[in-house]
Amino acid sequence: MKQHALAIASVLFITATFACAVHAAGPTEKPAGFDVAKEQASLGNEWTKWFAADMHLHAVDGAPFPVFAVCTSAGKTNGWVFRTDRVPPVVVGKRGEIGVLAAIGTDGLIKGVHVLESHEDAGWFKRLNAAFYQNFTGKPAGSNSLDTIDTITGATYSSKAVIDDVFKSSQSVMDLPAVKAMRTPAP
Repeated sequence: MKQHALAIASVLFITATFACAVHAAGPTEKPAGFDVAKEQASLGNEWTKWFAADMHLHAVDGAPFPVFAVCTSAGKTNGWVFRTDRVPPVVVGKRGEIGVLAAIGTDGLIKGVHVLESHEDAGWFKRLNAAFYQNFTGKPAGSNSLDTIDTITGATYSSKAVIDDVFKSSQSVMDLPAVKAMRTPAP
């Protein structure tokens, strides 16, 4: 049984590594249900502050939602980026979904978050400052969110939504077979 599981893990790892290298030249398979170019453009360039300058993105094959592997020119995956409002489950703040760009390293730790879109009340939402967002860095993706980061007084609904959204959508990404195959143990 262990040998069978090890063989499957090895195949997934090799497949995911090969896919990253192949995508350097162009995608082999268009993920169903979304426009890869449009989704990649919606991420902007914020993800580059968490990864080396020579990295590029490619859609994770077989993902039922838009998630992108961050790859070197040699084809090595260094992590993943995605918009939380495109990844299940749906989490809403006081005025609807909040689109947060999230980056996860292959060690399963959050590298950073950045709000891309929000319909929250601006006066309250601005209370979520840089220090609040910095609290996500280094936290395990999918951890028990409210035990990890405190909500912000005066913006409780919005901060709770961002916290839940980042951690729950991160867990959805980490549960993808292609992502599981590329994970490395956290230090």
